[in-house]
Amino acid sequence: MSADLEAFNEVVGGIYQAALDAQTWDEALTRFISHYAPPLWGANFLLWERPPELGARFVASANLAAHAREIYATNFAGANPWSRALSGVPLGRVVCTDDLCSREELFESALYKHFLSNWQMTRALVATLDRDGRARLAWVMPGPDGQDLTHLQRGMRLLAPHIQRAVRISRRIAEADLRAGAAEASLALCASGIFALRDDLSIVNANPASRSFIEDGAGRIADGRWTFAERAAQAELERLAGAATPASAAFTARNREGDEHAVIAVRIPAQSAFALDGYVEGASILMTVGAKGKAPSLPVDHLAAWYGLTPAEATLAASMADGQTVREFAIRRGVTENAVRFLMKGVLRKTGAADQARLVAALRGLPMASLGSSSPHGGGG
Repeated sequence: MSADLEAFNEVVGGIYQAALDAQTWDEALTRFISHYAPPLWGANFLLWERPPELGARFVASANLAAHAREIYATNFAGANPWSRALSGVPLGRVVCTDDLCSREELFESALYKHFLSNWQMTRALVATLDRDGRARLAWVMPGPDGQDLTHLQRGMRLLAPHIQRAVRISRRIAEADLRAGAAEASLALCASGIFALRDDLSIVNANPASRSFIEDGAGRIADGRWTFAERAAQAELERLAGAATPASAAFTARNREGDEHAVIAVRIPAQSAFALDGYVEGASILMTVGAKGKAPSLPVDHLAAWYGLTPAEATLAASMADGQTVREFAIRRGVTENAVRFLMKGVLRKTGAADQARLVAALRGLPMASLGSSSPHGGGG
């Protein structure tokens, strides 16, 4: 392997490592300098600006002291001849600042008089790597006269596309981490056990509350798969796993003491993600397990106000959220099951739930409340 290719591979490796760990961006820029920069051209940085507004946010830098970054960001960034002229340069193109503005304009600027002149910096190689609205991510490498910049400019042209991709990868990873963190925090606060399962009932994720239903014998995890202790409950879950999307089910599962747990499960389009070593299969079933007799009672007047329900509809909705079946509600109210089902139609229409399972999920504040409004194939009670 030639020395040039070996140096290129080392720098590219550092750039993509920085995409996975933003704390290593400074190291990636330092590697670039060591292989491509001529003497006295050691400063190198990535920053976001919003020209012509004053101010900047540094992403990374090499050989640029913290106080120098602060001075530049506070007093010169975005409002200097180089920043203003760079606005018209296409993404990814590496240019010399001498091609953007004259030396005379630079020497008359506050940027040169009060900042660059301290290090005899008179020009820079710059590239715009990304834009977000009016904000712009720039890669800047300033230095003095008297050096041949051919090798440096070639290196920046070769590596600018890789930094562009790495920045976008880093942003997507950060956004995904934030969404996942918020979801994990929400699940951790839920009193019910929440499971994300694949078609074979292997577990993608389970919240902390799910452990209690293993401890009381309602179910178990074997070879990474969830299994209910009660055959009837397991059969319901397996039926749902084999059903076409969309489908849902609401049933009960008993623990070793004979106590009933309310189970709500919904079939979702199978999730998958492509990785270099193949596809990673995600969840296709979302399931919640809660103590049937301990579901939180919802204030009827609050339900009526939130969804515009009549008192009778709100009472029915609260009863469903507490784990009652249509039959149990009908017996308690002294009406026919058909009358209750007719009342349920109004509840579903006003709440926007597709079926009873999704209604209960919505009223308990569970994730499957936001799923679509298609009619399910599974049972709803």
